[in-house]
Amino acid sequence: MSEVNDELRRSVFTEALDKRLYEIPMNHGPMLHEIVRRTDVCLTLSMDVASLLSETKKKLFETCLHLVHSKQWEPNTFNYACDPEGVHEMATIKIDDAPKCFMKIDYISDDHPRVITLATSDEY
Repeated sequence: MSEVNDELRRSVFTEALDKRLYEIPMNHGPMLHEIVRRTDVCLTLSMDVASLLSETKKKLFETCLHLVHSKQWEPNTFNYACDPEGVHEMATIKIDDAPKCFMKIDYISDDHPRVITLATSDEY
């Protein structure tokens, strides 16, 4: 399961970076902004994350792309505190110039086997 989640996470954040989707201005509308929609995965940003500066969103995407497993609790890793089952479906993301965020993979949509959401800790 962790291999599938890792592959999808890497591919969706690579796509978002390659297409420069962090530069798309977001209006204050829906609670979640869908920025990548594929048959295998969907990437959504919460309202607060979507409102961040483009460079900050780019850093968040890059951090989510390069998450690794850790045996200690530390941000920007999959560890026992956020990912106790080791399936790589949740991580705490902390970068400069941004509030603490969570990257979460859910299995809730019939249209998309996995939905990846980036949200601030206040919104989660």
